Amino acid sequence: MKTIRLFLVLCVALCVASSCKKSEYVNLIPADATLVAAVDLKKMAEKGDAANSKLLGMMNSYMGLVVSGSDKEKMEEMMSDPNRTGLDFTLPVYFFKTVNDCAGMVMSINSESRFEDFVNLLSEQGLCSRPVERDGLKWSSLLEDIDFAYDGNSVLLLMSLDEEGGAMSKVEINELYASEEENSFQATTHFDKMSEQKKDVVIYSNLGVLPASLAKKMKVFLPSDVRISDVDVMASLDFSAGKAVLQAELYSENEKVQQILSRRSDNFKRIEGRYIDSPAKDFFVWGCCGVHGEWLLNALKQDKEIRQMLFLLECGIDVEMMIKAIDGDVAVVLPNSFITSDTNDLDYIVTANVGNTDFLADMDYWRKSMKKFGIEMNAVGKDTYLLKTEGYELQWGVEDDNLFFATPVAYRQNAFSPRSEVLRPYISDIKNSVLYLYVNLESLPLREIAMVTGMEGFLGDKLAGFESVILRIEDTDKFELSVRLKDKDRNFLETLLN
Repeated sequence: MKTIRLFLVLCVALCVASSCKKSEYVNLIPADATLVAAVDLKKMAEKGDAANSKLLGMMNSYMGLVVSGSDKEKMEEMMSDPNRTGLDFTLPVYFFKTVNDCAGMVMSINSESRFEDFVNLLSEQGLCSRPVERDGLKWSSLLEDIDFAYDGNSVLLLMSLDEEGGAMSKVEINELYASEEENSFQATTHFDKMSEQKKDVVIYSNLGVLPASLAKKMKVFLPSDVRISDVDVMASLDFSAGKAVLQAELYSENEKVQQILSRRSDNFKRIEGRYIDSPAKDFFVWGCCGVHGEWLLNALKQDKEIRQMLFLLECGIDVEMMIKAIDGDVAVVLPNSFITSDTNDLDYIVTANVGNTDFLADMDYWRKSMKKFGIEMNAVGKDTYLLKTEGYELQWGVEDDNLFFATPVAYRQNAFSPRSEVLRPYISDIKNSVLYLYVNLESLPLREIAMVTGMEGFLGDKLAGFESVILRIEDTDKFELSVRLKDKDRNFLETLLN
């Protein structure tokens, strides 16, 4: 019941958001905030036709579970006309995270009396405590876990993410209301950069706040002399006809670090597109990047697990020589055979353009050395070999200037299936990228998956309408992730909410 109540409170609050322009209430966000998100929910509600959506109908149904009597009618009126809450829905709602590990939300108020009525309504229903005036602010708590304070211009909600730091949120609220504009996020260059974005959601974050495990993986893709805390990311999310697109850009306020990030593109090459027609029909995933083998080897070695694996492989095969020979496109294809497979093995084909095939000269030595480790490698064609170990087989070889590795199932499926044309409409985007990943959701029985996982009905219908997920890196500091629908004419949000 508490979860339902929190959901309804947030739904009411999030009905009131907007565009990105300077306003006094933004001063409540501290300058050293590690994450800030501006959400234009007013525009999103219009795009999704939220007023006539099935989601609103579901919310109204839940309303009866937590709101009773005449208050139910008042709450429904506020949801249909956010002006009645006293909140200013012509300005954005901001979410942020502080260095003291508190999560916050700040909104502008355009009618103090109406907002008072709104808070009293929530209080009557037990959704928040009755407001108390102290230090020139009015204080309350939402569902006992979220402290909030407000004056005639703004409302600030803050919740400690540390289970033992509950009192810290009240202290921070006082400090933030007392701070000056020059000490706020609005005075930073990050805010200026956010203001340039005209998207539904704009997000700033410092990479230093990433969980340690994720930061470690991210560090592999950064120059060794760059600290992850010196790198910031500006991202935007926008909903349009048939797709939702998340774009992100890495940058640094440190001029030296920014120069290093800019030079990082020298390690990558634009995708030539030689493997666009390589995946078989109904493939699941196709990915391609353009790299220099020497850089790829050094980047892989930065990961301890990969470094250990390479060391073991070197006992029987000169895998480093193979990787160094790569010069251009590297493509990975995952067939959808795992759906019908009765094992958990992942089938794949990896194909890479190589500048030389010098490593083939040592084949006799490799075959002999591998036997010492219980690995058998036999020739099955010209420059083609089948590697066998207990419970695992891998086919690999060189055709023209293409080095490939494939599991037997993927090799056979690729050899005897017609080629897919799914990637053809994206040729231009692919060739203007250094990395491109296409997840073909149409190859999956999404409706059946929804039924098996208990998501049939409303969610199952939505899943069945998805076409693909695309990750594109145009340059080493610019990323784009898009989710695309089969219906190209209807706004993504409208499809999702109805």
